[in-house]
Amino acid sequence: MFAGLAWALATAVSALVVAAFARFAPRVAGLIGLTGTEMGAHWWFFLVGAVAVVALVVLALLVGVLAVLTLPRLAALFVPVDRTFPLYGVRHVAQQIVTGVSNARFLVLLLGDSSFITGYLKGLGYDLDDLRQTGSNFGTQLRQESPRHARVGTGTIVSDGLRMMNTELSHDSFRIRPVRLGRDNFVGNDVHLPPDARIGDDVLLATKVMVPVDGPVRTGVGLLGSPPMEIPRTGTGPHPNHPATDEELAHRLRSKNRYNASTVVVTVLLRALGVAVALVPLGVSVALWPVWGLWALGPAVFLGPLLLMVWSALLERATLGFRGLQPRTASIYDRYFWFHERLWKLYVRPVLAGTPMLVWRNRLAGLTAGRRVFDDGAALPEKSLVCLGDDVVLNAGSVLQCHSLEDGRFESGRIRVGDGVSVGVRAFVHYSTDLGDGATLAADSFLMKGEQVGPGERWGGNPAEPEADDAPVPDHRSAAAAELPVPVSVVPVLTQPFTEEVFLSRVQQYLELHDVAWATNASVAVLDTLARSLGSDARDDLARHLPSGLRAQVPSLTGYGSRPGQHAVDD
Repeated sequence: MFAGLAWALATAVSALVVAAFARFAPRVAGLIGLTGTEMGAHWWFFLVGAVAVVALVVLALLVGVLAVLTLPRLAALFVPVDRTFPLYGVRHVAQQIVTGVSNARFLVLLLGDSSFITGYLKGLGYDLDDLRQTGSNFGTQLRQESPRHARVGTGTIVSDGLRMMNTELSHDSFRIRPVRLGRDNFVGNDVHLPPDARIGDDVLLATKVMVPVDGPVRTGVGLLGSPPMEIPRTGTGPHPNHPATDEELAHRLRSKNRYNASTVVVTVLLRALGVAVALVPLGVSVALWPVWGLWALGPAVFLGPLLLMVWSALLERATLGFRGLQPRTASIYDRYFWFHERLWKLYVRPVLAGTPMLVWRNRLAGLTAGRRVFDDGAALPEKSLVCLGDDVVLNAGSVLQCHSLEDGRFESGRIRVGDGVSVGVRAFVHYSTDLGDGATLAADSFLMKGEQVGPGERWGGNPAEPEADDAPVPDHRSAAAAELPVPVSVVPVLTQPFTEEVFLSRVQQYLELHDVAWATNASVAVLDTLARSLGSDARDDLARHLPSGLRAQVPSLTGYGSRPGQHAVDD
């Protein structure tokens, strides 16, 4: 059915294009005295057309900004917060408008990593608290589902890929809830923030971390991985060239703003000129129509997209002066960082994913790639720092990112991917990493900076670690299983408070999976050592929480746990 609809739509569009050309192309060509053999003498036709296209693109951008800042606010009036509404009704349509229009990718790409992004987000409806301007408060990729209900605290810095998940959905209804980030946080790449996030102030959320929604509110710590684990909040610290005084910071921030302003202007003009270049074959088709007829559509259909691909690749090379990047470390207030982030403004999302054309385009943009590389849409922000071997597979949504930006310190490094390597769907590879020949990185994994994956190894998880290949499943009911490692998953998750007796009970359960007699002896030794360190009342309390059979084997608990009026735990 879908194929039939696509075929019908393509047929209708093609018919409209042919009809429009048949009606208007001869008139345009005759109006300017242009025929297929006289195009070279009428170069001004193409020049005027290019200028007109650039002007129209700039005008469309301005109109788009007004629409993005206006339509979501109006539509959001129909969707009050914390109220449940049915799916597919008027309220749901209004919310779809809010989400769809407010997430203009090009505007965030254009204004991100500059001071201008904060004004834009405030215009959308963000609550940025008492804003502390850094010049890089937000990166070039940000998504929210209701900007009026998104709040970010003072001093928080957000890298690329944050998603504020305001919408809660069920099978038949939805509701909008506020999402908040505390003060002085740092958010890494590809982080999804739900309404119930237990995140307070001064927290580092590492790349692809699973944000906790239960337990205590985390403050003053770092969180890494899925499930999240606590790590130190601070890493290597600020760059030595970071501004030392408020006056120096203000001066360098003004310099960064001027540089970023020029980057915005250059990006808009070059992107608009790229559209004009892609439309040159359309002008050629108009000129050739009186002579070639229907065959004149060939240049517009095939050469236009090809020119746009070449143009976008050359822009990435040109912004680097047709030289490759080198690993660097810098402050966000260093001119080098401003130069490097200009590359991200001209980065184009993967096109023609899964075809050799994408690999060819990326090579033209600076990527070093071997033979028979299959790229199904991987993101490669710094192509000149990536080296791919032969027969590499980059699955859809994977990211090879050669930089990090943590608390104002920029660092970059190379990524080497050996022959026959497979990078899974939505896997994230950080900088200064090496994947040996034949290695595999599992789907949705996060390979941290500096990791070295050996040849033929399989890594997976967040953070990624080596995985055992075809490891035998232990039979915990047999004595032979005592020689095999016991998976953590066989130990039940605790729902009660983690007290001493709970800990010992869990140890006992874990050890019994190996060998009952050996486990009992080990538990007795642990309990006896613990009991000797306790006072009389605490020792009696411990004894009452143990099964009587186990308690009887602990010498230091003799006579405890069965005092008059007290109940001891039975076996």
